Amino acid sequence: FVKPLWVQHVVPKIIDHVNFQPRYFVWDGTLLGCRDPDQPHHCEDACHNAGRYCHFDPDGFNSGKISGRDVSKENLRQLCAFKANQDQQDKWWKYISLVAERCTGKEGGDTFDNDHYYTEKCSEKMHEDAGLTFSKTQKCIEDAGGYDNDKDKINSELQEELELRKNKDIERLPSLIVNGRNVDFGVSNLNILSAVCA
Repeated sequence: FVKPLWVQHVVPKIIDHVNFQPRYFVWDGTLLGCRDPDQPHHCEDACHNAGRYCHFDPDGFNSGKISGRDVSKENLRQLCAFKANQDQQDKWWKYISLVAERCTGKEGGDTFDNDHYYTEKCSEKMHEDAGLTFSKTQKCIEDAGGYDNDKDKINSELQEELELRKNKDIERLPSLIVNGRNVDFGVSNLNILSAVCA
């Protein structure tokens, strides 16, 4: 979905014809027990905002360069980059493609910095490369409640994602909702395009 081919060739053709709103999978830290004083060990690198919002560690608990917390924070940066730049969706698509390509440390990727996967530093550079303003994204994050690890504060953007996930019965990744209905589409770009254009 964020492959350069998709972003360069498909998005420009559909961007003016599709009402697109990105949604991100957020785990409820309360349900995972991550807000308890004796929180499970998996919470320490998975959550932020004092255990409110979490994401499972993509490369295993404490074993890689990207934590679940890093993923959750980048998801919030992507949500806010979209919200703060609604009139520049083409640049947002470029941004998320650049993050996937250069901020994840994937084999064979053009990694921005081997010490800064999924960090604010990498995000700021990808904002610049995509033509977006990082300070606008940061303002959205702060206005929503921030994403400090220890600050016990509700983040309105992530809270909305939790509520939508519950209300729309989203249980897996990726999920696609077209005209208010969950679509079982598989993971190929052709299937996604077929569902959107149906």
